[in-house]
Amino acid sequence: MLKQIIAVLLILSTLVFAVACGDTTETDSGAISEGAESKIEATSDSVSGDASVEASAEESKEASAEESKDESDKIPPAFVDADNGKLEAITHNAGEEIDILSGLTVRDNVTADADIVVAISDDGGYKADVAGTYTVTIEAKDEAGNTATVTVEITVKAMSTQKEIVLGGKIPYIKNEAEALSYTPAGTKFRTADKVQVMDKDFFLNQYNEYYKDHTNNGQVPYFPNGIILITDKDYNLVQARFAVGENVQIDSEGNLTNSDLSWTNSIDATNGGGMFKNIVNDIKSLLPDGGYIMFVGNPGDAVCRAELVKQIFFSGYAGGPVTLDQCDVSLAGAIVKLG
Repeated sequence: MLKQIIAVLLILSTLVFAVACGDTTETDSGAISEGAESKIEATSDSVSGDASVEASAEESKEASAEESKDESDKIPPAFVDADNGKLEAITHNAGEEIDILSGLTVRDNVTADADIVVAISDDGGYKADVAGTYTVTIEAKDEAGNTATVTVEITVKAMSTQKEIVLGGKIPYIKNEAEALSYTPAGTKFRTADKVQVMDKDFFLNQYNEYYKDHTNNGQVPYFPNGIILITDKDYNLVQARFAVGENVQIDSEGNLTNSDLSWTNSIDATNGGGMFKNIVNDIKSLLPDGGYIMFVGNPGDAVCRAELVKQIFFSGYAGGPVTLDQCDVSLAGAIVKLG
């Protein structure tokens, strides 16, 4: 190619020299011009042709490399968390939306994790709001087209809707009991009686402000473990429930449950404060701008009140002891507290 470029330059130099010498005869200049143009075009075509050959060779090389790569990759992706082609079973409440693919880890020997395509290939008739057990098939595909599948069994639990949480009868209660949040060597006073405390917003906040400084053993938060708190508006509509009976769960007015990122705990903390009353003042002020009620009970003695409430708000088959999140079969969406 270098020789061809030099040839072009020599021709151009000859033309420049001819013009400079005044050689402008029609025949000669035309011959020189035509010959020069012919040589330039031929050389240009040759250069262009060589470039095309080189480009074609490079494309062929890349295509060959890609084909070679695809042919050499015969190993399908692998689901890291699968055991004998199955993922861990999933259980959730009817009406609860879940992301089946969330948290899956898939690896491949060639394809990067982000480039592996993971999708549901057969939903098995799964419906999030219909109780039953479904088998869902999930497929993973790498860039070479290799595929792998796993199955996951999903159980959708039927939920009963609890429209009324009834206090009274089996669940005795007392309204606005003075000194209920006072400190005693045996623990916060209300914890010694098996009855539900029902306080209006202002009474609760006054009690809290009067006695919280005495609870130096728990970071100045009246200590309350292993119980249930119900927060309602002034018409007794449930706006929040805190539940600590083995599982720590918070439930909102729509019946949604969460056991993560809670603003409260179920253990004592001498420095920062702990237990179910932690950060409750902020929630009350936010949730009850127009007034309302706070109702709570712990687990003294046989914990009859707590047990009866567990049946009404969380697990209808409760017979005592701690519970787990997957035992919940009660929805509190739109629930109201009724004082009998």
